[in-house]
Amino acid sequence: VASQQGVAKVFGPGDACVIPGGFTGLFEVLEPVKKHYVFIERSLF
Repeated sequence: VASQQGVAKVFGPGDACVIPGGFTGLFEVLEPVKKHYVFIERSLF
């Protein structure tokens, strides 16, 4: 996952991440993966 600002993170099997609202960037998938999404429209804090 690479943000438009150039910050990149690599994730592997068993990893999870939280993408903030308004994120703009690139998801590069190198092999088949299973993804699970949760969308929350309100602030958690």
